[in-house]
Amino acid sequence: MQYEYLLVDASLASRKARDLERELNKLGAEGWELALAFGLHNQTFAFMRGIPEPDKPAKPKTKASK
Repeated sequence: MQYEYLLVDASLASRKARDLERELNKLGAEGWELALAFGLHNQTFAFMRGIPEPDKPAKPKTKASK
C-alpha cells in the first residue's frame, strides 16, 4: 500500500484552539490519521492516509479443456 502525507502547522499563535479542533476533525473525517507531532510544543502535525491501489484488470477466463 502507498501513503500520502500532509503537514499541518498546529501553532495556536495565529488561530484559536476551537478552529484547530475543527480543522483536525475535518481531516479525520477525510481519512487522515496523525502519524507524528514535532517541533517546539508539538507545533507541526504530520498526517498520513492510504492511497487506494487502482483496480487490477481481471485475468481473462480460459476455457477448460474436456
